[in-house]
Amino acid sequence: MTVPRLTTQPPLPPTVYLRRARGQLPWPLEEEGTTLHARARHGLWHGLKALGLKDGDEILLPAWQHGSEIETIERSGCRAVLYDVDRSTTAPDADVLERLVTDRTRALYLIHYLGWPRDAIRWKGWCEDRGLHLIEDCAQCFLSQDAGIPLGSTGSMSIFCIYKTVGIPDGSVLHCSVPARVDTRGAAAGWGAAMRGNAEWLLQSRNLVAFVRGSREAAVYGADDFALGDPDQPPSRASAGLLRRLLADSIVERRVDNFRVLFEHLEEITPPPFRDLPSGATPLVYPVAVTDKPVYLRRLAERGVIGLNLWSVPHERIAQSDTPEARWLREHIVGLPVHQELKARHVEHIANAALWAADA
Repeated sequence: MTVPRLTTQPPLPPTVYLRRARGQLPWPLEEEGTTLHARARHGLWHGLKALGLKDGDEILLPAWQHGSEIETIERSGCRAVLYDVDRSTTAPDADVLERLVTDRTRALYLIHYLGWPRDAIRWKGWCEDRGLHLIEDCAQCFLSQDAGIPLGSTGSMSIFCIYKTVGIPDGSVLHCSVPARVDTRGAAAGWGAAMRGNAEWLLQSRNLVAFVRGSREAAVYGADDFALGDPDQPPSRASAGLLRRLLADSIVERRVDNFRVLFEHLEEITPPPFRDLPSGATPLVYPVAVTDKPVYLRRLAERGVIGLNLWSVPHERIAQSDTPEARWLREHIVGLPVHQELKARHVEHIANAALWAADA
């Protein structure tokens, strides 16, 4: 049986080179206090320095995270204090946070998971009452809004991963109330990665090339993926050159439409925090809750759907802590493709594959 190859990160359409460059870019790309980086962890590093956080300062950080967050924070000299999140809301619990605040606490780190807003205005007020910074992690929610307010515009600083929303090789953003000093020289070319993105798009499109036979499973990441790397690394020249050609107004609409089609099929395995897509939210993936994550990912791959294996391997500092809700989320949540490069037939295929894999 031949199967497609459908990934959660959008591939790079070959037609991008023929598109007209967009004039005005969406928030926060042209705002004062915005700097561009290769990866969001680099923006986080520079933002912590710009805000004046120093050795020994504490940051309240959710335990459900990739791992690069805690690595970057502690490499900066700050200390991460982990808090659990409620699996039914993925939001912090004010009572839990209150017990963690000390005279060394300087910031609350809030993750807007998978594009869903998590009430930044409320937590900004909570931080102001305690003299803390609010750090908004918007790595998964570029282009998302909450009641007309762009996510990331409320806190003292915010970080975004643009390449997770559009198919450029790399590229992330820091928006900080205190402008960061960044050396943007020495960007890599990145055109080889762009060509690989074009190849992924071709493999996805039945109209242009036969579907590939078989498919690799979702990547298993480990300690190497947590590494900070070079915080001064700028985005590649390919990413910078293609960005204006990719940021179409239709991105949000197409992702939302794909989410709604999938919800019609997959409501029963959709976890509670993500069943309602608020107006303005831009979903990164379609999340499902499964019993046996490795088996589910393998069965998806058999049907050509490469699920997002959300943070199944915790950073060693997280593994040392008993955080039952975050552990459940790591062990059971999988992301399905929902991006703007999918065709209607792809979305239907994903829905059918997701239900088939769940029947194992």
